[in-house]
Amino acid sequence: MRATVFTDYDLLETEGTPGSFMYAGRGHGQDTMIMRCPGCGSISALPLTDQGDRFPKWSKSGADELPTLSPSVFHTKDKGGCGWHGFLQEGIWKSI
Repeated sequence: MRATVFTDYDLLETEGTPGSFMYAGRGHGQDTMIMRCPGCGSISALPLTDQGDRFPKWSKSGADELPTLSPSVFHTKDKGGCGWHGFLQEGIWKSI
């Protein structure tokens, strides 16, 4: 599933489809990736910078429009997610 980039949260919320995302944060605006889960479409935040021990952190590489994240993304059921698990590689969401 192709990941679609948004630059406005309101548009991500109203028009975004599963797998859509945007960057948010201070500085260059890439402290966090806000994404719609590829499995259920709910909105989640993935920290891209160190935000303390309470939160996991993902590393981003590649172009902003075609990012790769590491490690995998797991929308865990115990935290209200749908259980989708997969990778974002060069702008494509891939289920495990």
